[in-house]
Amino acid sequence: MRSNVITIMRKEFARFFLDRRLVITTLLLPGLLIYSVYTLIGNAAISMQAPPSGDEATLTVFAVNMPAHLESAAAGSNLRIADAASGAESVKARISEKESDALAVFPPGFDALVSAHDPLSGNAAPNVRIYYNSSSPTSVRAMEALMDVLNAYRYSISNKFDVNGDGGAYDLASEEEQIGGVVASVLPLLLLLMMYSGCMTIAPESIAGEKERGTIATLLVTPIRKGELAAGKILSLGVMALLCGLSTTLGVLLALNNVISKAGAGISVNIYGVTDYLALLAVVLSTVTLNVALISNISAFAKSVKETATMAIPLMLVNMLIGAGAMIGGGASGELRHYLIPLYNSVQAMQGIFALDFSWTRICLTVTVNFACSCIAGFALARMFAGERIIF
Repeated sequence: MRSNVITIMRKEFARFFLDRRLVITTLLLPGLLIYSVYTLIGNAAISMQAPPSGDEATLTVFAVNMPAHLESAAAGSNLRIADAASGAESVKARISEKESDALAVFPPGFDALVSAHDPLSGNAAPNVRIYYNSSSPTSVRAMEALMDVLNAYRYSISNKFDVNGDGGAYDLASEEEQIGGVVASVLPLLLLLMMYSGCMTIAPESIAGEKERGTIATLLVTPIRKGELAAGKILSLGVMALLCGLSTTLGVLLALNNVISKAGAGISVNIYGVTDYLALLAVVLSTVTLNVALISNISAFAKSVKETATMAIPLMLVNMLIGAGAMIGGGASGELRHYLIPLYNSVQAMQGIFALDFSWTRICLTVTVNFACSCIAGFALARMFAGERIIF
């Protein structure tokens, strides 16, 4: 039996690894594309959030009746205050045309009004009107910078107590835990989708493709058990899909490391050890095997590769919904019953691994359940191979 399974695996490996285009598009491109795309997106997000430099750092705000002490405070916030007492309407017109940044109109005697106002009196507080153009990024930055100055002034004259105002370190989570939490909320969804994508690239061609070409009949008439044929198909396809998943994982980790390192000096995702990667490898292998087994059943039932892709859409949606749960959930579950649900347990296990909060009990339970379901799917695939009405 072992020799027959190995023969089927060698046949599948030859079909895959001797096709250069299939190797490049399945093993190399996913990791390279993931790394390139997420690096570009991350760097673009960092550059958009970074404060402007040079001439762009100075924003002009025209002001009416602005107190001198607020002008001094604004000057320290890269704002240039210009008097607009004689042309407020023309300034508003220029703001509408994106030719000016912002206009702040203070009521006359602003400081005296602020000093005389009693918040408990029920009377309206002195109102500062700030005109800006939300379609202009520089105008929005000018408005936000001026709002920061005014909020700081309002806070300083009415402050009754501070919260963590002494500059101490109050976040008790370590740097590794903080980074792990970010990675754990993003990576499981990406990995699950890319593993599914790798399985869909390989599995339909191996079964439905052979049905289309008519070569499946040659295999079925050979003196080989249908269970051996199913095992050989699933194991070989699982190995190839695993390589695709590893390529994707490497690309994502390198991209995250590149982006996080640029976002904060001295920070990287090099926080995982050999034990973490071994646990991740076990979870990824079991997940890939399960996806391959499920897609193989769909492929055996379908009449063509195209029909397989259509019939596998519900499975794709299940992977997407389960992976999205990692982004909106509250982290890895500590209840073992959640690790009895195929695919969902993979996301929970990966979240725990990336958040540096996993136990081998959960990992072993996840791997056992996924492989058990893969065996059941393999048995169903063998029954399909034995049913001529399904295959032919």
